[in-house]
Parts: sequence; C-alpha cells; structure tokens
Amino acid sequence: MALVRDGIVDVAVTLKPARTVGLKFDGIASDTAHLVCQRSHALARRKTVRWRDLGDYPFIGITRTSSVRRLTDAAFVHGAISIEPRYEVEQVPSAIALVEAGLGVTALPSLTFAMFKGHNLAVRPLIEPVMRRNVGFVTREQRCLPAFAEALKRAIGEQIQNVLRAPE
Repeated sequence: MALVRDGIVDVAVTLKPARTVGLKFDGIASDTAHLVCQRSHALARRKTVRWRDLGDYPFIGITRTSSVRRLTDAAFVHGAISIEPRYEVEQVPSAIALVEAGLGVTALPSLTFAMFKGHNLAVRPLIEPVMRRNVGFVTREQRCLPAFAEALKRAIGEQIQNVLRAPE
C-alpha cells in the first residue's frame, strides 16, 4: 500500500483494505471460506458445513498475521464459537499437509484451492456465517494508469475469475 501511495508502483493486488486517503480500491471478485478435510472425514459427507461443526475436530489455523486467520477468527466471533487451533502454521501448504496427515481440519478461502488441487481432500462450503473476502486492485486516486498497467489488471482479473469458476 505504501508503494502505491508513494508512487513507486502503479497498482497492488490485494484484499480490500481500510479506506486510505489518496488511494482507491476496485474490487474484482470475492472468495468464500470452505472446510478442507480428508475425503474420509465425517464432515466430507455433507454438502455444506456450519462453522460451529468444526468445534468437534482438531482445527488447523494459519498464523494470526494472515488474512486467512482474520477470516476464520471473524467467523468464530460472528458465530459465537470458541475454537482455538490445535496447530498453527505459517503457510497454506503446511495446513494442507497436516490435513492430509489426518491431524485435523482447516478452513481456507476459495482462491487457495489451486494450491492443493489433485490432493485427496474434500472441500465443502462453510455456512452460518458465509464468510467472504473482497479481492481487487489498489491504485492512487486521480491517476491514469499506463496502458501496460491496465493490461496487467485485465489479465490478473481474468485469471482470478477463472480460478474462482474452476470446479473444486
């Protein structure tokens, strides 16, 4: 954000930030949180899973500084659910490895699915509440982007839309 604000870079791809004077956010997509578990897991038999259902199983959380963790923590607060991760990892692939090892379940946003496509995992939408993250571009207000930056924005936007449309 500081690089955009200072004019060092033209555009940032990010989750919707807090309003910042001099910057604008153009949303391009939103992704939703899903349960990720082993295919043999009891929750894998359901079409959707409620956040409170996760309390019966060891939960694998992403570190507190991550946007994924902010999403899961917000769901727990919103649902008045008390879940503390049994394991806390820095990266999505580490959480996936623990799920594959049968050490618990996790919740991840749909834009992370490409990181574990082809693994023997089940992915189910989490409801009550449905949690969304808005993804887009941050640019400086009242600044015309160069043609190459606009082309890059279009290409990134199309790719994100394609990822979100891909079957799970």
